[in-house]
Amino acid sequence: LAHSNNVRVILDGVFNHCGRGFMAFNDLMENQEYSPYKDWFHVHHFPVNAYANPETTDYDAWWGFSSLPKLNTQNPGVRQFIFDVARYWIEQGADGWRLDVPNEIDDDLFWEEFRHVVKKANRDAYLVGEIWDGDPRWVGEQHFDGLLNYPLRMSLIDLMNGKIHVSDFAKQIDSLLSLYPRENTYAMYLPLGSHDTERILSLLDDSVEKVKLSYLFLFTFPGAPGIYYGDEIGMTGGKDPDCRKAFVWKEEQWNRELLEWMKTLISLRKDQTVLRRGDFKVVEVLDKENCYAYSRSLDGAHCLVVLNAGNSRRYLKLRVGNLWKDGRVVRNLLGDNEYIIANDSITITINAWEGVVIS
Repeated sequence: LAHSNNVRVILDGVFNHCGRGFMAFNDLMENQEYSPYKDWFHVHHFPVNAYANPETTDYDAWWGFSSLPKLNTQNPGVRQFIFDVARYWIEQGADGWRLDVPNEIDDDLFWEEFRHVVKKANRDAYLVGEIWDGDPRWVGEQHFDGLLNYPLRMSLIDLMNGKIHVSDFAKQIDSLLSLYPRENTYAMYLPLGSHDTERILSLLDDSVEKVKLSYLFLFTFPGAPGIYYGDEIGMTGGKDPDCRKAFVWKEEQWNRELLEWMKTLISLRKDQTVLRRGDFKVVEVLDKENCYAYSRSLDGAHCLVVLNAGNSRRYLKLRVGNLWKDGRVVRNLLGDNEYIIANDSITITINAWEGVVIS
């Protein structure tokens, strides 16, 4: 059904640890040291009791939570079980794996074999790792196609909240773009929110304008932009569990302005191949004006994106001679404004906390 509607399905794989209900762990609790699965876990001593305390000392568990026993991925049986699971669901039609805390399985050979198993089942399957800090070790032919680009998210939030200057933001973006090979940079997952973070609207002081501008950047930057459920209708919330509240189904409570903006951005990105695959280049970094301009270019097609991350309307003259020749008429794809290139430059007026995409 998903594929018939041109939807791809990425499964969330948690292979570092399991729940207490996992059959192997149940057998361990029932048969203790006589269980054939006793070496599937890091047992400190017997008897194992998974319900005596929320924090256990009987066995290794994720962050010490007794409900989440850590798997012994050095055990051949565990490795084969995980690889069989990974292969099975790809063969059933899943399109990839989002891998939870994969760096806690600090074993390059494990992930190399995992990748081999998955890619053999479907060479186009997407592997993305939940690793919070940018680390090239985890990207490439031996590991994952991309990571959750949390460093990008943190830089963007700091810019929107005035914690860094535009020039600081530009340097951080340049650093991220140089961290990985191009094909992996374009395969990064770009989150503004997740089940592990405060809601983006809450983080940006309930400013719909800042949220809209943040997503505009996300949808015009290399990588795969992500929308955490409910962010498109303006759900708010603090840290876990407040960020995991049920979706608001009453449409009268939805922020329609934000929802329509998300639809606009999705259509824009689908219509403009250059925004998905084009080269990224900084055009201007303007600290005084709080503005950041960059281009996306592909096979002679260009888009100029300008963000105003400040409280004042700005009048800007930007040099774009490498994009368009004098006399060329271009327009804002997010509005009706048209501009004429003159003296290798474009002159635009941009409102506070707004952006333009010119082509």
